[in-house]
Amino acid sequence: MHVLLVPIGSAGDVHPLIGLGAALPARGHAVTAVVSEQFEPLARQMGFETVRFGTTAEFESLSGDPDIWNPRKGVELIARMVVDRTSELCRIGRDRARARETVIVAGALAFGARIAQEIDGVPLVTVQLQPVCFRSEFESPILLPWLGDLADWPRPLKRLLFRLANVAMDRIVGPSLNRFRGSLGLAPASQFYDVWWNSPEAIVGFFPEWFARPQPDWPRQLVCAGFPRSDESAVREMPAAVEDFLTAGPPPVVFTPGSAMRHGASFFDASVSACERLGYRGLLLTPFTAQVPARLPAQVLHADYVPLGQLLPRCRALAHHGGIGTLAQGLAAGVPQLVMPMAYDQPDNAARLRRLGVGRSLRPAGYRGPAVAEALAELTTDAQVAAACARAAELIRADRPLDVACDVVERLARSHCSATATPSPAPAQDRA
Repeated sequence: MHVLLVPIGSAGDVHPLIGLGAALPARGHAVTAVVSEQFEPLARQMGFETVRFGTTAEFESLSGDPDIWNPRKGVELIARMVVDRTSELCRIGRDRARARETVIVAGALAFGARIAQEIDGVPLVTVQLQPVCFRSEFESPILLPWLGDLADWPRPLKRLLFRLANVAMDRIVGPSLNRFRGSLGLAPASQFYDVWWNSPEAIVGFFPEWFARPQPDWPRQLVCAGFPRSDESAVREMPAAVEDFLTAGPPPVVFTPGSAMRHGASFFDASVSACERLGYRGLLLTPFTAQVPARLPAQVLHADYVPLGQLLPRCRALAHHGGIGTLAQGLAAGVPQLVMPMAYDQPDNAARLRRLGVGRSLRPAGYRGPAVAEALAELTTDAQVAAACARAAELIRADRPLDVACDVVERLARSHCSATATPSPAPAQDRA
């Protein structure tokens, strides 16, 4: 079997699919990764054939726009980028699938892969990384920070909210996508976000059921596999400066606003201030050094990137933006987490950490030195938090996310092979 991986987004979106791709060759499958320019070296180090889709300059242009972290404007920016690249991605998917027997495994924003499935019948597994992507009238996700928890909303009101959200998204992406669909002979579609973007055949949720309990109105074809916790540990070593720092004193607090954040100066200022107030050691992670304070106290170090799977088990706590991959690494390491959610899935992820008893959250406007110091002091000294962190780490150790996801991919491939090999039954009138 040949698997075409199509991750779309930043490192947090790409690493899980790369991790799945790394597990497939051991089962006898070939892997091709369709990746942006900045992830080509990683994909090649993992032994994949690669197809470039997007450039580093395009990614930096998008991540450099401050509106990317606005809950409303950011969604529009990403949606329009995805739509603009749909025809190119559809062509890549169709061409590669024609060349050999292929299953496409794609992130939900790979709209071109979804259309390739519709037009050619290519088997497609959609990968959803966050539970917020599945709306429910029962236990509902937090969609926007200012909406808060929908737990007490009546179901009809939730239903109306979700319908309005679908209408808003359809207005952004629908006209261009449906023009492209029409050029391929496909009928117009709707509910692009929430329904259409998921493969009707198979969905892998890369989060465990204990983190987000499946709801009665979630898609039937969804399998919750668990957190893959894929990073670059297989191809990167701990930087010598970081290793020296870790061994020179007590475990530090790790601070990261995400690999794509380029507007985090206030986050890092407040983080350094909190370390000074508490006397804690701190490690600031970002590849964009312009947002790091020019002068750091002796107890604080900056590094461009360190695989969290290697780093966090040796740390005291984790303060971050609420990205699903980052929080999964924190759960696996058994460390308390302080979250500053801004947009997208982050407010919902933060709420789930609070419910597990392993973390707290501060809004961006409230992420200031005194508040960060108070939250970290509470998180790192509370015995109940420590016990909850240990329970979560134990649950993660029991999960087999990559095995479960590989099983889903293989089942879909087998079902397509069976359908191709078995002649369709004659229509009823011909059998009479």
